[in-house]
Amino acid sequence: MDMKWSLRTAMRMLVVALLLFACLGAAALADTLALPQGTKWIETEAFYGDTSIDRVVLGNDVMSIGTRAFANSSLKEIDLPASLTYIADSAFSGMSKVTATAPKGSYAYNWALDHDNVALTGSCGTNCTWTLWQGTLTIAGTGAMKNYTDASPFPADHVTRIVIKNGVTAIGQYAFYGLENVTSVTIPSTVTSIKNHSFDGCSSLTRVIIPDDVTVLGEFAFGHCASLVSARVPNSVTSMGNAVFYDCFALSDVTIPNGLTVIKSSTFSGCRALESITIPDSVTSIGS
Repeated sequence: MDMKWSLRTAMRMLVVALLLFACLGAAALADTLALPQGTKWIETEAFYGDTSIDRVVLGNDVMSIGTRAFANSSLKEIDLPASLTYIADSAFSGMSKVTATAPKGSYAYNWALDHDNVALTGSCGTNCTWTLWQGTLTIAGTGAMKNYTDASPFPADHVTRIVIKNGVTAIGQYAFYGLENVTSVTIPSTVTSIKNHSFDGCSSLTRVIIPDDVTVLGEFAFGHCASLVSARVPNSVTSMGNAVFYDCFALSDVTIPNGLTVIKSSTFSGCRALESITIPDSVTSIGS
């Protein structure tokens, strides 16, 4: 009888034993594998070709994921901890898409950004999530996005397109601030508020369609969008903050909504290409 076990077989036996006898440290739930605390390495081909797992949760002690560790498996989701210091380039080879969570700025987070078959995901509101895959940042869920203080939480160098799904009602402050490679934005009809600095500094954005149900445009909402050529503000908008289109150098055509009474200060400051602006009779005050 051959008593020589492969490293892969031994790893699987160890994991099964730990899952059976250390229930407090790990849980196996309907296609979800949670490895126990204390596991430090996922060995070469440990779960190669495994079709029994959809999701894996790694403990906070895991430091390394080996060559082809999950290659050609049925894995769809994985939680990558901050403790990781090495992930083999082939760890998820043979798989079209794996969605991962990882702490921002961690080794795992940066590794995922550099691998086309790995999508990063996380929370951006009480009931909203974000997913970044192959340049497209998708916001999904219901209700309002989170407000940020002075910068976007998303990696500017890796976002070229923003898609906001139906159900999202408000775009948070600074949500997409400084994402200078973004060329396309899709905003659904469920959005009613675009808050302060939401798209400020999206300097490659050329056009934006603001949905008909939006009522509020916060200050600098589209400030410093240097490539923005045209903008139609729908009649639903009743409030526009200061400097909404500040330093939109390429902006040449703007329509102001009926019902707006005040155009605040610096709304079009720096819009040196502006050739046409339609101001309705409802406007009674224009700021400096």
